[in-house]
Amino acid sequence: LSLDNRDDQFMTTKGDYILATVKVSRQAFGGDIDFDRFEIQRNWYKTYGGTFTVATALRFGYARIGDDQELPIGERFFLGGADSHRGFREK
Repeated sequence: LSLDNRDDQFMTTKGDYILATVKVSRQAFGGDIDFDRFEIQRNWYKTYGGTFTVATALRFGYARIGDDQELPIGERFFLGGADSHRGFREK
């Protein structure tokens, strides 16, 4: 689910963008494990003086697994990486 109020998708100068994702896996439907995963991201853009644009972002995520199961590595949340907090190593 997304809501896009940006003025331009590629050269954004103002507006905001919200993206929410939900993943559900159940063994009863052919999944390897039972888990629920929710993530929401919000980005804000504002231009000052016609030339200086500030972009901010906020992310929140939650995952829940079944008893005695482990969340797959690809569904876990990690700090750091190529496009997130500077100063943290990858994963």
